[in-house]
Amino acid sequence: MTIERSEGSLPSDPVVLFVDDEEAALKSFRRFFARDPIVVRTASSGLHALDLLAQEPVHLVVADYWMKEGMDGIALLAEVGRLYPEMSRLLFTGRPDSEIVLEAGVRVLTKDMDPGLIRRVILREARRHAR
Repeated sequence: MTIERSEGSLPSDPVVLFVDDEEAALKSFRRFFARDPIVVRTASSGLHALDLLAQEPVHLVVADYWMKEGMDGIALLAEVGRLYPEMSRLLFTGRPDSEIVLEAGVRVLTKDMDPGLIRRVILREARRHAR
């Protein structure tokens, strides 16, 4: 687990957990949101994310669709929804496939979306559930 407070974040800021099995992707999320008013947490697998969620409050989980080991992003977000129904969940994928969107049952962000839109959606969802 990596715990990192964004430069502009305060203790009362929303906590966002990014889950991806690729460390480069997790580093990208940390850099991308470094100046935003959120607290960034990262996990390298679905099981790692569930362990973190059992230990501390999180407002939003953003999971990569394709993770090589263990559960994929859809399975993780389904389990998060079962355990923490009030928690907001987003799926992040490089495959903007309508089948994935239907299977996910949550809002889906694609890696080819405008970065500004991705930022706005994540910040909005995090703030909405931090209240």
